[in-house]
Amino acid sequence: MIAFHCNSLVQRLIVLITVWSMGVGYLMSQNVSVQTKIDRTEIKTGEQAIVEFTIRTNNIKATEIFFPIDSIGERFEILTSEILDTVRVDGSIHEMKGHYLLTSFDSTLVTIPPMMVQTPTEKAYAQPMVLNVVQPKVDISKPDQFYDIKKPWQLPYTLWDILILVYTHPVSWVLMLLMLIWVIWRETRYRKYLKKEKRTIQPPIVLTPMEEAEQALSYLQQEHLPEQGLYKQYYTSLVEIVKTYMLREKSLAVMEMTTSEVVNLLRNEGEDGALIDNIKQIFSMADMVKFARYKPLEEEPVQSIHQARLFLAMAEEHWTVTSIDSHTEENTEKKGGVQAV
Repeated sequence: MIAFHCNSLVQRLIVLITVWSMGVGYLMSQNVSVQTKIDRTEIKTGEQAIVEFTIRTNNIKATEIFFPIDSIGERFEILTSEILDTVRVDGSIHEMKGHYLLTSFDSTLVTIPPMMVQTPTEKAYAQPMVLNVVQPKVDISKPDQFYDIKKPWQLPYTLWDILILVYTHPVSWVLMLLMLIWVIWRETRYRKYLKKEKRTIQPPIVLTPMEEAEQALSYLQQEHLPEQGLYKQYYTSLVEIVKTYMLREKSLAVMEMTTSEVVNLLRNEGEDGALIDNIKQIFSMADMVKFARYKPLEEEPVQSIHQARLFLAMAEEHWTVTSIDSHTEENTEKKGGVQAV
């Protein structure tokens, strides 16, 4: 009884090991699989059939796909293939879905070999497929309905195609050579013109401070700004003209000064009282227009520009005499110093 019991235990153990081995082998074989499905079983010569495939693999990076090969030759041809989607199914198992496009020009029953998928440790095959390729039906009793082969479609030219045609055409090289000659000729003429202009260029005419101020006042008067209601722009330009004259003629840095600062500066310089009163009237009127939004009477802008001209005349006479006197005193001191030596 004991021997019989031991034998039964051994038999059970052998059976369990066998079942376990078969289960493990089955599970391992499920790590890589491939299934294919063709969308039609019959096509006419030249038509296309789509074969969809689904691949499962536990090593997606090392998975290799081998599409069917026509071992006989010229029975069928795979045109394109594409992976459409890849998803993770469970753990390391990934599923890839895609399709490939095939055609045949041989009217016969074509056997498509199985598609193979391989990893470093396993490989799997799909089922072979059959595709019947037939010739199109032609009614030879109606020969007037036979038509010629359609002409190839004319694809539109792209910019790159046009550039290639232009670059490779001999006429383009001739045109580019002519254009280069024209550019060189124009450049030569331009250089000669510049040399001629340099010879004939007259030195710029430098205006005196008085001439520049008078010219600026004339331009300001011709713009007719008061008639357009542009009083602020008019008085701003008028004050700038007077200050520019003072800067050039007397080297007084008054461009950024206020009215009171300009008046105080002139008093400190010992200028004539009438000259100071004149400049004060012009600048005060300008301040009222710019800052107090005062709207001048019709005759006031004209009076202001007359006052500006009067100031220029008075300043020209006073400052020119002062400048001559200072030069005379300097020359006298120099002569006296030479005689003393």
